[in-house]
Amino acid sequence: FDTPLAGFFNELWYSTTFLSTASLDFLGQRSFLENVWYTTIIWEEAFEKRPKYTFDAAPDGDLYDKAIDIVNAQTWSFFLTLQTISSHTPYDTPYWHTMESMYRYEDDSFSEFYQELKETNFFNNGILIVIWDHRKMTPLEDKEFAKRWTTAAAKIIGFIIWKNIPARTLANGIYQQTDLFYSLVREFWSWKVEVLQHYNDLFSKELSRKWSLKQRYEDRKMNIANSDWKEGVLDLNRMKITDWAEYFPEDDILNYVKLSLDYQKEHLEGT
Repeated sequence: FDTPLAGFFNELWYSTTFLSTASLDFLGQRSFLENVWYTTIIWEEAFEKRPKYTFDAAPDGDLYDKAIDIVNAQTWSFFLTLQTISSHTPYDTPYWHTMESMYRYEDDSFSEFYQELKETNFFNNGILIVIWDHRKMTPLEDKEFAKRWTTAAAKIIGFIIWKNIPARTLANGIYQQTDLFYSLVREFWSWKVEVLQHYNDLFSKELSRKWSLKQRYEDRKMNIANSDWKEGVLDLNRMKITDWAEYFPEDDILNYVKLSLDYQKEHLEGT
């Protein structure tokens, strides 16, 4: 499956919107968003008159207010992506400039957003997915490293609010961010999704892969982990698992990686 996620929803006749209060010049975000086929892209220009905080951007409360306006304006199915800013370092929010005040602000602003989203009847048919893009940008603490070993560096938090998922349930499987893409494709399309049969479904919690690609480090080496928290290293130069290969299905992992590399070479070079 080689269609970007926004493009996938376009093909289902959904409206697709990306919303951020920050500049999209950082890391070429604007070009990236256009290349993954969002039909509407809203960024800092929509928040020019609002006070600015982290990254010289309006805070998340303003982002959520704009999102509610977009939701209320919809007359058809839609796919809306929000990029939050206020939780990023250096911490600067309407509440103050510390980590503690940031968390309090995030809790309060997201809680208000959730309640307002409920009032729009969004959850009658909608799914709210919140997922971090990376672990906090601070050194690993000793207790994190002791508990999760090198997998701690790749740990992120995510949650889903949907009428088909019971409240306060925990998904203990081994997931990676690409699983979100294929879980959504499978949920909204009747065709079977196959990535060499190696994706774990976030909605059904059906697990077909017992390993994950965790981190990409220098010298084209990638850390991998399995559901027993065993560690390994995949050398992309040699296309071989060089450390603790006995814990991993090397052929499956190499095929999975080759699919990704081939796709990037064919579709993303020069973007």
